[in-house]
Amino acid sequence: MERFEAKQYIPEEEQRMEEKPEGVDISEKDWQTLQIIAKRVGRDFRMEVKLGKPGEGSFFNPEDSSITFDPLHIKEGPEQAKFVAGHEGSHRAITPHPKELGLSQEKISELYSQIGFGYLQNVIEDPAVNDWMGKRFPGLESYVEKTYDEQLKEENAVLSSPEVKRIAAQLGYWPKFAQYGSEIIRYWHQKRFSQKLDPAVEKALTRTLNYAQESISTIPDPEKPDLAREDIIATAQKRFKNNTDYIWPEVRKLVEMDLHIEELRQMLNDFRQKQKELEQKRQEMKEAQKQGDSKKQEELQQEIDGLEQELDPLKELPKDAKKELQEQIDQAMREAAKQLNKEIQEKQKQIEEARQKQEELEKEIQDLKEKAQSAQGKEKEELEKQIQEKEMEKLAKEMEQKQEEKELKDFPIPPQGGDFPIPLPIDKLSEKTKQELEKLLNQLPYQKRQELQNKAKQQLEDFEDTINE
Repeated sequence: MERFEAKQYIPEEEQRMEEKPEGVDISEKDWQTLQIIAKRVGRDFRMEVKLGKPGEGSFFNPEDSSITFDPLHIKEGPEQAKFVAGHEGSHRAITPHPKELGLSQEKISELYSQIGFGYLQNVIEDPAVNDWMGKRFPGLESYVEKTYDEQLKEENAVLSSPEVKRIAAQLGYWPKFAQYGSEIIRYWHQKRFSQKLDPAVEKALTRTLNYAQESISTIPDPEKPDLAREDIIATAQKRFKNNTDYIWPEVRKLVEMDLHIEELRQMLNDFRQKQKELEQKRQEMKEAQKQGDSKKQEELQQEIDGLEQELDPLKELPKDAKKELQEQIDQAMREAAKQLNKEIQEKQKQIEEARQKQEELEKEIQDLKEKAQSAQGKEKEELEKQIQEKEMEKLAKEMEQKQEEKELKDFPIPPQGGDFPIPLPIDKLSEKTKQELEKLLNQLPYQKRQELQNKAKQQLEDFEDTINE
């Protein structure tokens, strides 16, 4: 068993550390500590540890054996940053590239092209590397506990970033495969599931929990002084096989359900788009009639007839189902708008705080410069050192402000109808309304169904890409 300490022997040729990243409010010493943790846990002192873009996640890249830190994880505090360093270092230590597991590139592409497959492997791998890290480096175990205590403090919380939560709000539902993954991690950490579960998710959890626990516990012996590559590969192969053969079939069923729900949502969005187009064409028809443009009227009438024909199936939706659906969609849009506005206000507050801090630092810098003019010797040296530190702190705040402003600019506009995608809060609809939506979907032509299915697939692929970051 190895106990991590920040002060430990590192061979002379391996002591070179990447310089502290500019624009991040972290001291040189703390940045070096994070690098030491990542490299020590990862057993690779030549590994590159670098800073990525805010919001894009911290991750280990098996392609070049590098670790990238999300600045937001550093910003959240030293405990979170140390957890990330140890966690990603653990991936470097015991998570081999799929090629090392004996998979061909063709097989890797085939498996990982399936929605949810990569996410499932990550969901099992994260607790496994956390357990290995906690047992091999007990000094880091408390950071694991605190991180997941915070992330899982709410029932049914899906582990994700603010960006993923915004996507889920726009969808109107959390994909079932993501619910499954978070509940597996909850059980690993809390030895329980959330009290109220989606029935399909609960069924999948019941059928696969033992396999998931077996995979998570299949790790190299953390107490062995020497970590043999053969043991790393062998345990990783067992985890991968177990996940793929026994867990993935159940998770794939959840993905198929998610795809169907998303197809329904895409159908509703398609109908709404057609309604908007129809309204626009009718307005254009009025203008053409005013101008007496008969040719234009004829063209528009053909377009109107075509749109009305495409909207015909929607007329068969019963009034009570239509009313319930509209009420739930409106409520979901209000909730999404409320959450988004809250995030925007918080971002604006952070920008203002960063701006105010810069003003305070500038005043402190000027005061120190005035003192330095009349100081001599060691006092002058100390003042100049303080000036340099304050200027670096101010630069960090400037960078923070710019990043916050960029993120604010990239925020989606709060939903107010218009072009905002329709959310589909499927779990809040009555069974009768769900059945009516199914009937509506089944009436659509084959080509339209294919189009909606492709859109649904793309949407969930984008969701998985984001949640995997």
